[in-house]
Amino acid sequence: MSLGQIGLLDAVGFVAMALVDVPTGALADKFGRKYLLAAGAFLYALGMIVITSRVFSVWFFLGFALWNISDPMFNGANTALLYESLDEPHEAESFQKILGRANIVMQASQLVASVGGVARIPVGNA
Repeated sequence: MSLGQIGLLDAVGFVAMALVDVPTGALADKFGRKYLLAAGAFLYALGMIVITSRVFSVWFFLGFALWNISDPMFNGANTALLYESLDEPHEAESFQKILGRANIVMQASQLVASVGGVARIPVGNA
C-alpha cells in the first residue's frame, strides 16, 4: 500500500470512529461498561484476524472497519469503569494515580511491541 492509500484508509477509519463514539457511550450506559468492553475486545480480536487477509479485499476492509468500530468501545468506558470500581470513587487523587499507572503500562507495552515489530520487518532485498 502507498502512503496515500494508508492515509485515505486511516481518514475513513477516523470518521467511522467519530460516528460510533456517541452510540457506544449510550450502549455502555444502557448495558454496562463491562459488557461493552467485552464486546469491544471481541470485535477488536475479530478485526485483527480478518485484517490479515489480502490487502484491498472485502475481508481486509471488513477487518479494518471492525478494528475502527471497536476502538470507541474502549475509549471512555475503561476509564469510567475504573472510576466506578474504586472503593472511594470520589477520591480524585487515587483515581489519577491508578489511571497514570495504567497508561504507563499500556504505552510501555506498545513500545515493546513496536520495537519488536520493526526488528522483524525485512529491509531492502534482504
